[in-house]
Amino acid sequence: MTPAINLLKKKGISFDVLSYQHEPSQQQFGLEAVEKLKLPAEQVFKTLVLEDARQDHYKLNL
Repeated sequence: MTPAINLLKKKGISFDVLSYQHEPSQQQFGLEAVEKLKLPAEQVFKTLVLEDARQDHYKLNL
């Protein structure tokens, strides 16, 4: 788990981890998250990009 997720759990704050397949050619990560996750742009405040050992990408939208 990330420090952000650990803190949310510790504080008892509910959250969802959302993921999607990242397009390597995409450079507008926030806009990509909004489009692929079908979220209103005004609700996406922060996007954290994570990469695991297999080079899979994950994003956390706060």
